[in-house]
Amino acid sequence: MIMVSTGKNVSDLRRSNISLILNLLYFEGTQSRKMLSRKSSLTPAAVTILTMELIEKGYIINSEITLRNGKAGRSEQLIDINYKNLFIVGMRIDRETVEIRLFNLGLECIGSLDVEITTCVNVDDFFELLCDKIAFLMVQNNLTSKMLLGIGVTILGIVDSIDGVSISSFGIIPDNTNIRMHIEKRLPLPVRVNNNVRSMLLAESAINHHNQGVSHLFIKYGPGLGAAFSIAQQAYNGVNHRAMELGHVTINPDGELCRCGRRGCLETIVSYEAILSEAELILSKERTPALYAECEKGELTICSLVQSVVGGDVLIRQMLREKFVLFSQCLESNVTILDPKTVSICSEIFVHEPIRDMFLEQVAIYAKSLGNRLVLNPDSAEIEKVGAASLVVHSFLAGQSVGEQY
Repeated sequence: MIMVSTGKNVSDLRRSNISLILNLLYFEGTQSRKMLSRKSSLTPAAVTILTMELIEKGYIINSEITLRNGKAGRSEQLIDINYKNLFIVGMRIDRETVEIRLFNLGLECIGSLDVEITTCVNVDDFFELLCDKIAFLMVQNNLTSKMLLGIGVTILGIVDSIDGVSISSFGIIPDNTNIRMHIEKRLPLPVRVNNNVRSMLLAESAINHHNQGVSHLFIKYGPGLGAAFSIAQQAYNGVNHRAMELGHVTINPDGELCRCGRRGCLETIVSYEAILSEAELILSKERTPALYAECEKGELTICSLVQSVVGGDVLIRQMLREKFVLFSQCLESNVTILDPKTVSICSEIFVHEPIRDMFLEQVAIYAKSLGNRLVLNPDSAEIEKVGAASLVVHSFLAGQSVGEQY
């Protein structure tokens, strides 16, 4: 028999049971039906029926591997998710470019193209163009809509992920644009929409096939500053879809104007742009010789700033330390309020060991409540690349299929 849960109808229960099986396969790997039955508390008969349906739909496959139970025991066929033959479109809408990528369910990129965003975007023309590009990628890779699980879209700013609406993208597209509607009326595929940071939270889990469990705080650092919070693998959006806008917490009411319209947000102080602006003010051959030498080779960048710290520029090191102190203090406040089980900060700046060590020094002083919960992840570019696709992976694991719900 299938498990019964109060408040759920038969369709809900069925979807929950299918989601349970898919999650066990995704996060724990290839398994036999007997193993799935034991771990899910579903009867062997229920597991057999559900897995047969999933195989017929092409969502899972029988593995070539079998297990034997002792010398005289029956062989057990192992099953796995059909990673190679199910596909996802991921669309990342940034300030200047839209990146469209085609993935298989194993998150291997099999095709991509970029579209430049021009000023004064006409929304209908904009999404008409993007859908044409998606269709082109599908034809180029011999894919039909039946082979795709859906389209994931990420965009900066405030997003209503339930209705698929970009409430505010800070000027990229008009406020309150219904992205889902614009795409679904042109392409026969389900569309999932969220902001870039929440999608990265899900991507971090999807890439590593790691269930984030009870609660997880994810922070993206650079070029801006954003955060997302999940409870039981579900990203928390907040009542007004503004939960965890860490970069837009006011630190100095009389400070610099932020892209969100307020002044003195944390992002205006500790973001890459803020750091580079401050470095430019103190840049000189005498005061910051290492940075000055780096800039003679090219423009002022975060990488050149890092090299100047390695090169011994005291003023740059001191400036970065001050930024990390403020960042750590804000991190402490969030951890105190949310008390997450795990915390990760994703930034390519942590590739550089001296910067990583400097940051951890300030965390140890000003964010003591973190303890051993913090992980620094330097693979920011990889996580952001699959963020949009991870929205569809998450939907798939919730028991939703192509063009319909279980």
